[in-house]
Amino acid sequence: MLKDRFNKLPLFERIEKIAEHLCDKLGFSYGKKKRSFIKQIKELLNVKMDFKKIYQDLYQSTAFISEYHTKEPLRLNNKKINYEDALCFIYLKGLLRGFPYSNLIKQIVVDEAQDYNEMQYIILSKIFKKASFTILGDVNQTINPYIKYDSLEVLTNILNENSKYVELNKTYRSSAEIIAYTNKILGLKYVSAIRKESNVPVKFRNNINTLKNDILSLKQKYASLAIITKSKDESIKLYDKLKDKIKNISLMDESSKRFNKNLVIVPSYLSKGLEFDSVISYTDKDNVYTKDERYLFYVVTTRCQHELIIYNPPKSLS
Repeated sequence: MLKDRFNKLPLFERIEKIAEHLCDKLGFSYGKKKRSFIKQIKELLNVKMDFKKIYQDLYQSTAFISEYHTKEPLRLNNKKINYEDALCFIYLKGLLRGFPYSNLIKQIVVDEAQDYNEMQYIILSKIFKKASFTILGDVNQTINPYIKYDSLEVLTNILNENSKYVELNKTYRSSAEIIAYTNKILGLKYVSAIRKESNVPVKFRNNINTLKNDILSLKQKYASLAIITKSKDESIKLYDKLKDKIKNISLMDESSKRFNKNLVIVPSYLSKGLEFDSVISYTDKDNVYTKDERYLFYVVTTRCQHELIIYNPPKSLS
Protein backbone atom coordinates (compact mmCIF):
# COMPACT_ATOMS: atom_id res chain seq x y z
CA MET A 1 0.00 0.00 0.00
CA LEU A 2 2.84 2.40 0.80
CA LYS A 3 4.83 1.75 -2.38
CA ASP A 4 2.09 0.90 -4.90
CA ARG A 5 -1.54 1.52 -4.05
CA PHE A 6 -1.10 5.01 -2.53
CA ASN A 7 2.26 5.88 -4.07
CA LYS A 8 0.97 9.03 -5.81
CA LEU A 9 0.03 10.62 -2.51
CA PRO A 10 2.46 12.54 -0.24
CA LEU A 11 4.08 10.32 2.38
CA PHE A 12 2.09 11.46 5.43
CA GLU A 13 -1.16 11.34 3.47
CA ARG A 14 -0.28 7.76 2.43
CA ILE A 15 0.18 6.81 6.09
CA GLU A 16 -3.25 8.25 6.87
CA LYS A 17 -4.86 6.35 3.99
CA ILE A 18 -3.23 3.07 5.12
CA ALA A 19 -4.56 3.65 8.65
CA GLU A 20 -8.06 4.26 7.26
CA HIS A 21 -7.79 1.12 5.11
CA LEU A 22 -6.84 -0.95 8.17
CA CYS A 23 -9.80 0.49 10.11
CA ASP A 24 -12.16 -0.41 7.25
CA LYS A 25 -10.77 -3.94 6.96
CA LEU A 26 -10.91 -4.60 10.69
CA GLY A 27 -14.27 -2.86 11.30
CA PHE A 28 -12.97 -0.02 13.50
CA SER A 29 -14.24 3.58 13.48
CA TYR A 30 -11.69 6.16 12.41
CA GLY A 31 -11.20 8.11 15.66
CA LYS A 32 -8.85 6.72 18.28
CA LYS A 33 -7.97 3.53 16.41
CA LYS A 34 -6.95 5.43 13.29
CA ARG A 35 -4.62 7.63 15.37
CA SER A 36 -3.15 4.49 16.94
CA PHE A 37 -2.49 2.94 13.51
CA ILE A 38 -0.86 6.16 12.25
CA LYS A 39 1.43 6.18 15.28
CA GLN A 40 2.42 2.53 14.77
CA ILE A 41 3.08 2.98 11.03
CA LYS A 42 5.27 6.03 11.69
CA GLU A 43 7.25 4.05 14.27
CA LEU A 44 7.72 1.18 11.81
CA LEU A 45 8.85 3.62 9.10
CA ASN A 46 10.97 5.56 11.60
CA VAL A 47 9.48 8.92 10.56
CA LYS A 48 8.08 11.81 12.57
CA MET A 49 6.18 14.83 11.30
CA ASP A 50 9.03 17.10 12.36
CA PHE A 51 9.69 18.95 9.12
CA LYS A 52 12.57 21.00 10.49
CA LYS A 53 14.40 17.87 11.60
CA ILE A 54 13.73 16.12 8.28
CA TYR A 55 15.01 19.17 6.41
CA GLN A 56 18.09 19.37 8.59
CA ASP A 57 18.78 15.64 8.27
CA LEU A 58 18.64 15.96 4.49
CA TYR A 59 21.85 18.03 4.51
CA GLN A 60 23.55 15.51 6.77
CA SER A 61 22.41 12.47 4.78
CA THR A 62 24.68 10.07 2.90
CA ALA A 63 22.77 10.79 -0.33
CA PHE A 64 23.40 14.54 -0.02
CA ILE A 65 27.07 14.14 0.86
CA SER A 66 27.54 11.65 -1.99
CA GLU A 67 25.93 14.05 -4.51
CA TYR A 68 27.47 17.35 -3.37
CA HIS A 69 30.62 16.13 -1.56
CA THR A 70 29.93 18.26 1.51
CA LYS A 71 28.05 18.11 4.77
CA GLU A 72 26.10 21.31 5.45
CA PRO A 73 26.19 22.82 8.95
CA LEU A 74 22.97 23.13 10.94
CA ARG A 75 20.74 25.50 8.95
CA LEU A 76 17.63 25.92 11.09
CA ASN A 77 16.89 26.95 14.62
CA ASN A 78 13.63 26.77 16.56
CA LYS A 79 12.52 30.33 15.87
CA LYS A 80 13.12 31.13 12.23
CA ILE A 81 14.01 29.81 8.79
CA ASN A 82 16.57 31.66 6.72
CA TYR A 83 15.37 33.28 3.49
CA GLU A 84 17.57 31.03 1.36
CA ASP A 85 16.09 27.91 3.04
CA ALA A 86 12.43 28.95 2.94
CA LEU A 87 11.54 27.69 -0.56
CA CYS A 88 13.34 24.36 -0.19
CA PHE A 89 11.64 23.87 3.18
CA ILE A 90 8.20 24.63 1.72
CA TYR A 91 8.84 22.24 -1.17
CA LEU A 92 9.98 19.44 1.14
CA LYS A 93 6.95 19.96 3.38
CA GLY A 94 4.69 19.89 0.30
CA LEU A 95 6.20 16.61 -0.90
CA LEU A 96 5.68 14.98 2.48
CA ARG A 97 2.34 16.43 3.53
CA GLY A 98 0.85 17.73 0.29
CA PHE A 99 0.62 21.20 -1.21
CA PRO A 100 -2.40 23.36 -0.44
CA TYR A 101 -4.57 23.01 -3.54
CA SER A 102 -7.10 25.46 -4.92
CA ASN A 103 -9.32 24.46 -7.85
CA LEU A 104 -11.22 27.74 -7.76
CA ILE A 105 -8.37 29.70 -9.34
CA LYS A 106 -8.44 29.22 -13.11
CA GLN A 107 -5.87 31.76 -14.31
CA ILE A 108 -2.51 32.81 -12.82
CA VAL A 109 -0.67 35.87 -14.17
CA VAL A 110 2.94 36.40 -13.11
CA ASP A 111 4.58 39.72 -14.00
CA GLU A 112 8.32 40.47 -13.73
CA ALA A 113 8.79 36.73 -14.20
CA GLN A 114 12.60 36.98 -14.29
CA ASP A 115 12.62 37.83 -10.57
CA TYR A 116 11.29 34.42 -9.50
CA ASN A 117 13.39 31.28 -9.43
CA GLU A 118 12.45 27.88 -10.81
CA MET A 119 11.55 26.47 -7.40
CA GLN A 120 8.89 29.15 -6.97
CA TYR A 121 7.30 28.18 -10.29
CA ILE A 122 7.40 24.49 -9.32
CA ILE A 123 5.55 25.27 -6.07
CA LEU A 124 2.98 27.44 -7.89
CA SER A 125 2.35 24.65 -10.40
CA LYS A 126 1.75 22.19 -7.53
CA ILE A 127 -0.73 24.51 -5.78
CA PHE A 128 -2.67 25.53 -8.91
CA LYS A 129 -2.68 22.27 -10.86
CA LYS A 130 -5.72 23.08 -13.00
CA ALA A 131 -4.98 26.75 -13.64
CA SER A 132 -3.62 28.31 -16.81
CA PHE A 133 -0.48 30.43 -16.44
CA THR A 134 0.51 33.62 -18.23
CA ILE A 135 4.15 34.41 -17.43
CA LEU A 136 5.49 37.83 -18.48
CA GLY A 137 9.05 39.00 -18.05
CA ASP A 138 12.26 40.36 -19.49
CA VAL A 139 15.49 38.50 -18.65
CA ASN A 140 17.40 41.73 -19.35
CA GLN A 141 15.68 43.43 -16.41
CA THR A 142 17.14 41.11 -13.80
CA ILE A 143 18.41 43.00 -10.77
CA ASN A 144 18.81 40.01 -8.43
CA PRO A 145 22.43 38.81 -8.79
CA TYR A 146 21.45 35.27 -7.71
CA ILE A 147 18.79 34.73 -10.39
CA LYS A 148 19.63 35.02 -14.08
CA TYR A 149 17.76 33.21 -16.83
CA ASP A 150 19.27 32.95 -20.30
CA SER A 151 15.70 32.60 -21.51
CA LEU A 152 12.31 32.23 -19.84
CA GLU A 153 11.61 29.34 -22.22
CA VAL A 154 12.99 27.03 -19.52
CA LEU A 155 9.73 27.60 -17.60
CA THR A 156 7.73 25.76 -20.27
CA ASN A 157 9.22 22.52 -18.92
CA ILE A 158 7.91 23.29 -15.43
CA LEU A 159 4.31 24.33 -16.06
CA ASN A 160 2.81 21.83 -18.52
CA GLU A 161 3.46 20.17 -21.86
CA ASN A 162 1.10 22.54 -23.68
CA SER A 163 3.04 25.66 -22.69
CA LYS A 164 3.93 28.05 -25.48
CA TYR A 165 6.88 30.46 -25.43
CA VAL A 166 6.56 33.76 -27.32
CA GLU A 167 9.38 36.30 -27.52
CA LEU A 168 8.45 39.96 -28.00
CA ASN A 169 11.14 42.25 -29.39
CA LYS A 170 9.43 45.63 -29.69
CA THR A 171 9.19 48.23 -26.95
CA TYR A 172 6.29 50.63 -26.69
CA ARG A 173 7.88 52.78 -24.00
CA SER A 174 11.06 54.50 -25.10
CA SER A 175 12.08 56.59 -28.10
CA ALA A 176 14.33 55.14 -30.79
CA GLU A 177 17.27 57.20 -29.50
CA ILE A 178 16.92 55.80 -25.97
CA ILE A 179 16.53 52.23 -27.24
CA ALA A 180 19.63 52.58 -29.41
CA TYR A 181 21.60 53.57 -26.29
CA THR A 182 20.12 50.96 -23.94
CA ASN A 183 20.79 48.21 -26.50
CA LYS A 184 24.49 49.05 -26.22
CA ILE A 185 24.45 48.47 -22.46
CA LEU A 186 23.77 44.75 -22.88
CA GLY A 187 24.88 44.31 -26.47
CA LEU A 188 21.32 43.71 -27.70
CA LYS A 189 20.31 43.85 -31.35
CA TYR A 190 16.75 42.60 -31.38
CA VAL A 191 14.93 45.24 -29.28
CA SER A 192 13.35 47.90 -31.48
CA ALA A 193 11.21 50.95 -30.73
CA ILE A 194 7.61 51.50 -31.83
CA ARG A 195 7.75 55.23 -31.02
CA LYS A 196 8.98 57.46 -33.80
CA GLU A 197 12.36 59.11 -33.49
CA SER A 198 12.09 62.15 -31.24
CA ASN A 199 15.38 63.65 -32.42
CA VAL A 200 16.31 64.11 -28.76
CA PRO A 201 19.66 62.36 -28.21
CA VAL A 202 20.71 60.81 -24.90
CA LYS A 203 22.76 63.44 -23.07
CA PHE A 204 25.76 62.90 -20.79
CA ARG A 205 26.92 65.05 -17.88
CA ASN A 206 29.91 64.96 -15.56
CA ASN A 207 29.27 68.07 -13.49
CA ILE A 208 26.60 68.17 -10.79
CA ASN A 209 26.40 71.96 -11.16
CA THR A 210 24.21 71.52 -14.23
CA LEU A 211 21.75 69.21 -12.44
CA LYS A 212 19.35 71.92 -11.23
CA ASN A 213 19.08 73.45 -14.72
CA ASP A 214 18.47 70.03 -16.26
CA ILE A 215 15.68 69.33 -13.76
CA LEU A 216 13.97 72.69 -14.39
CA SER A 217 14.28 72.27 -18.15
CA LEU A 218 12.78 68.76 -18.17
CA LYS A 219 10.00 69.86 -15.81
CA GLN A 220 8.91 72.50 -18.31
CA LYS A 221 8.75 69.98 -21.17
CA TYR A 222 7.32 66.86 -19.55
CA ALA A 223 4.63 65.83 -17.06
CA SER A 224 6.83 63.37 -15.15
CA LEU A 225 10.53 63.30 -14.23
CA ALA A 226 12.50 60.80 -12.15
CA ILE A 227 16.04 61.26 -10.91
CA ILE A 228 17.17 57.66 -10.45
CA THR A 229 20.23 57.16 -8.27
CA LYS A 230 22.29 54.02 -8.01
CA SER A 231 22.09 53.70 -4.22
CA LYS A 232 19.74 54.65 -1.41
CA ASP A 233 22.42 56.83 0.21
CA GLU A 234 22.80 58.80 -3.02
CA SER A 235 19.05 59.38 -3.24
CA ILE A 236 18.88 60.69 0.34
CA LYS A 237 21.93 62.90 -0.14
CA LEU A 238 20.59 64.30 -3.41
CA TYR A 239 17.14 64.94 -1.93
CA ASP A 240 18.65 66.85 1.00
CA LYS A 241 20.64 68.93 -1.49
CA LEU A 242 17.69 69.78 -3.74
CA LYS A 243 14.59 69.90 -1.50
CA ASP A 244 15.04 73.59 -0.62
CA LYS A 245 16.00 74.60 -4.15
CA ILE A 246 13.36 72.84 -6.24
CA LYS A 247 9.69 73.00 -5.38
CA ASN A 248 7.62 69.82 -4.88
CA ILE A 249 10.53 67.40 -5.28
CA SER A 250 9.84 64.09 -3.51
CA LEU A 251 11.85 61.08 -2.35
CA MET A 252 10.76 57.48 -2.82
CA ASP A 253 11.90 54.72 -0.45
CA GLU A 254 10.72 51.25 0.63
CA SER A 255 8.02 52.69 2.90
CA SER A 256 6.53 55.05 0.29
CA LYS A 257 2.87 54.29 -0.39
CA ARG A 258 2.52 57.37 -2.59
CA PHE A 259 5.00 59.57 -4.36
CA ASN A 260 4.91 62.61 -6.60
CA LYS A 261 5.49 61.11 -10.05
CA ASN A 262 5.85 64.62 -11.49
CA LEU A 263 9.25 64.98 -9.80
CA VAL A 264 10.74 62.19 -7.71
CA ILE A 265 14.14 60.88 -6.64
CA VAL A 266 14.22 57.06 -6.72
CA PRO A 267 17.00 54.58 -5.85
CA SER A 268 17.64 52.21 -8.76
CA TYR A 269 16.38 49.03 -7.07
CA LEU A 270 12.92 50.59 -6.60
CA SER A 271 12.60 51.91 -10.15
CA LYS A 272 11.80 48.59 -11.86
CA GLY A 273 8.26 48.50 -13.20
CA LEU A 274 7.94 52.30 -13.26
CA GLU A 275 8.03 54.62 -16.26
CA PHE A 276 8.45 58.37 -16.68
CA ASP A 277 8.37 60.90 -19.50
CA SER A 278 11.95 61.90 -18.67
CA VAL A 279 14.71 60.41 -16.54
CA ILE A 280 17.98 61.64 -15.10
CA SER A 281 20.26 58.75 -14.19
CA TYR A 282 22.52 60.01 -11.41
CA THR A 283 25.53 58.47 -9.68
CA ASP A 284 28.41 60.04 -7.80
CA LYS A 285 31.66 60.15 -9.76
CA ASP A 286 33.23 57.48 -7.55
CA ASN A 287 30.17 55.21 -7.77
CA VAL A 288 29.53 54.71 -11.50
CA TYR A 289 27.82 51.53 -12.71
CA THR A 290 30.28 48.70 -13.26
CA LYS A 291 30.16 45.91 -15.83
CA ASP A 292 28.67 43.59 -13.21
CA GLU A 293 25.88 46.14 -12.62
CA ARG A 294 25.00 46.60 -16.29
CA TYR A 295 21.58 44.92 -15.90
CA LEU A 296 20.68 47.35 -13.13
CA PHE A 297 21.84 50.26 -15.31
CA TYR A 298 19.74 48.87 -18.16
CA VAL A 299 16.66 48.86 -15.92
CA VAL A 300 17.31 52.47 -14.87
CA THR A 301 17.72 53.80 -18.40
CA THR A 302 14.72 51.92 -19.81
CA ARG A 303 12.35 53.68 -17.37
CA CYS A 304 12.40 56.67 -19.72
CA GLN A 305 9.96 57.44 -22.54
CA HIS A 306 11.20 60.63 -24.22
CA GLU A 307 14.38 62.21 -22.85
CA LEU A 308 17.28 60.66 -20.93
CA ILE A 309 20.17 62.48 -19.26
CA ILE A 310 22.96 60.45 -17.66
CA TYR A 311 25.29 61.85 -15.01
CA ASN A 312 28.67 60.11 -14.72
CA PRO A 313 27.93 57.34 -17.25
CA PRO A 314 30.02 54.18 -17.46
CA LYS A 315 33.14 55.13 -19.45
CA SER A 316 32.60 52.49 -22.11
CA LEU A 317 29.15 53.90 -22.92
CA SER A 318 29.58 57.67 -22.59
